[in-house]
Amino acid sequence: MKLLAALLLSFWLIGAHAAEDLWDNLRGGFSLPAPEDASGVEKQEAWYADHPQNIENIADNAKRYLYYIVSEVQKRGMPTEIALVPMIESGFNPLVYSRYHAAGIWQILPGTGKHFGLHTNGKYDGRQDIVAATRAALDYLSHLHDLFGDWPLALAAYNAGEGTLFRALNNNKAKGLETDISMLTLPKETRLFYDKLFALRNVLNEPEKFGVDLSPIPDEPYFTSVQAGKDFDIRTASRITGISESEFSLLNPGIKGSVWTARDAKSLLVPADKADEFASSLASLPPPSRERKALQVVYAVRKGDTLSGIAHRFGMKPSEIMMQNRIKSTKALRIGSRLVLVQRPTP
Repeated sequence: MKLLAALLLSFWLIGAHAAEDLWDNLRGGFSLPAPEDASGVEKQEAWYADHPQNIENIADNAKRYLYYIVSEVQKRGMPTEIALVPMIESGFNPLVYSRYHAAGIWQILPGTGKHFGLHTNGKYDGRQDIVAATRAALDYLSHLHDLFGDWPLALAAYNAGEGTLFRALNNNKAKGLETDISMLTLPKETRLFYDKLFALRNVLNEPEKFGVDLSPIPDEPYFTSVQAGKDFDIRTASRITGISESEFSLLNPGIKGSVWTARDAKSLLVPADKADEFASSLASLPPPSRERKALQVVYAVRKGDTLSGIAHRFGMKPSEIMMQNRIKSTKALRIGSRLVLVQRPTP
């Protein structure tokens, strides 16, 4: 009996541990319909199987943000595949800035961001703010779902734009053709977008089948929001609280430069396990120096970074970064290489 009890306890502990994995929570809400033409999905699955490190790297990037996004998606009753959209759009790199000026993990365009309440100025970009951008992206997707009536079409419109999707639908209707996403004439990037998303869903559902080593993510908040109510220098806060500058930057990528500005960013995110320490230290943080000194930052290039994206994040011009680092081509960035960024004081 003791052996049986021990075995039952072991099975219970294993089950409890599995239930605490965020990936299991995510899988439980998968409900997007497969496209009628599965050939594109199969091709993307094959690519993921040949490049398992790609998903493993993206999953590592996602660990800071995924719990929050899954929770917000579930609150709205959306399919949890929606939480995977930043994997396709940005690889969960919050500093990605596209040639079309889309920014943040959700790759929100300036016009879309403004329409859904995100503001941008020289010190802050709401499209890169994790909480604000997630709210805006989910608001936009909800609007598109109401407009087009199903999630595949809503996701296609998110990628291609409402006008492009309306034209594709009207063209098929005029010809008496079906309006399933697989049957529409859409930009190649948009067709690939849904195929990639559904293939990614399948890979995450059965990672072992595709040779992917998916590290568990605790099904609990990674960060919490703290009301700062004051401006402060991030380097000083890092020294006092033990939260690295890099961690501040990755959790609060909407802030440009080294000063947290309470007026611009409404929510300050800090690691959940550091929240009490930060809150108790907040009162002792001195105001940022008024002296206008040049600030030097050493930045390690990450997968998905572009020169324009890095420049946007640090409030600089690409040409300044190229000159300071003797870069002759915008294509010369290498993952892991370090850039010395000298941010000149604003007049």
